[in-house]
This record gives sequence, structure tokens and C-alpha cells, in this order.
Amino acid sequence: MKANMSQVSIGMSKDEVRQALKIKPDNVISAERLPGTNNLLEIIQYTMYENGTGLRQYCLYFLNGKLDRWNRLEPEVAPTTVVPVAVPAHGR
Repeated sequence: MKANMSQVSIGMSKDEVRQALKIKPDNVISAERLPGTNNLLEIIQYTMYENGTGLRQYCLYFLNGKLDRWNRLEPEVAPTTVVPVAVPAHGR
């Protein structure tokens, strides 16, 4: 389905995001209470068509029901994975 992430803003509720994108999410990837807090973090996946680039998947991170951040999923990279980058030692 064609949607546009430029319609989405940090701080939007899940319903506001759904209305802005005009599509339903694919699924809830994760929902958890953050340790030591009463904060609820939900990661919700959307798949949408982008002009000229085809289908793209996004993970949207909602903290206590409000959009905190999002990222585009790349093939074979999990939504919460940090990919280490080797940095050469200075002067070697």
C-alpha cells in the first residue's frame, strides 16, 4: 500500500500515525515495560510502497503510546540490532 512517512511526526499517538499513513500496521514486533520504570515501549512494523523504490518496511517505536522514533528496516537486520563498525586504530 502506498503511504508517506513524511506525514508522521515524533509525538504522534498510534492512532494519529495510522490515520496519517492511511494503512494498518503489519504487526507488533515487541511490547515491554522498560526495566526500572513504568514506561511501555512498543515496536510496530509497517510496510509501505515508496515511489521509485518499491516496498519498504519501517519499525516505529512508541513510548507510552507516543511515537518516539522510527527506522527503515534493511534486509536481515533486526529492528533493535546495533551493527558494529570496525574503526581502524589511529596511526597504524
